[in-house]
Amino acid sequence: MKQKINLGRLLAMMLICLAAITTVLSSCSNSSSQTTQKSTSPGNSSTTNTGANGTSLSISVDKSNVNPGDNFTVNVLIDSPAASRGVQCALNFDPSAMQCNSATEGNFYKDWASANGLTTTAMPTTPTIDNTQGTVADWAVSVMGQVQGAAFSGSAGGAQGQGIVFSYNMTSKSGVNKKTTLKLSDVEVIDEATNPVNNISVVNGTVTVGTP
Repeated sequence: MKQKINLGRLLAMMLICLAAITTVLSSCSNSSSQTTQKSTSPGNSSTTNTGANGTSLSISVDKSNVNPGDNFTVNVLIDSPAASRGVQCALNFDPSAMQCNSATEGNFYKDWASANGLTTTAMPTTPTIDNTQGTVADWAVSVMGQVQGAAFSGSAGGAQGQGIVFSYNMTSKSGVNKKTTLKLSDVEVIDEATNPVNNISVVNGTVTVGTP
């Protein structure tokens, strides 16, 4: 049975715990000299849900035309004008035309997390690939932890801009000549306050195998 990951709830619980620890440690360190600080991390913004600002997830294929038996890469790209903390989606493809060999996390959240002394977590570690049904099951990646000063500024910070969140290595099947569509489903993006982003634009992709 397919079970959707509650990405926002999981990340919210971890952020609450981290915020509590940070507050206690800071208070014990020097409560008399405590002042409000601003996060200097990239992507610092308000915690308002920013769904209508143009956030999108799209599919990009490194080869629009492939020969039967070719390997190619399907990337899931995010365009997040405001700070975000995580993303989830599933991939659907035509199993008569191709198969998925593996899936890897992209660098969009990983690079931002590394630059701010944080880490990312993939849930599950690797997604379930079903080449009979033509699906890669729900997969999520999120940033864990808070940037320095977040307990005072009220902002956890997050990655923003454009980048790759997931990559899938695919192989086209022999004896196939057709144009197929790759689709995203169960799409979710969470902002820096772990709220789901509304009105996400989803752009599917196509690939032509052989000569239709």
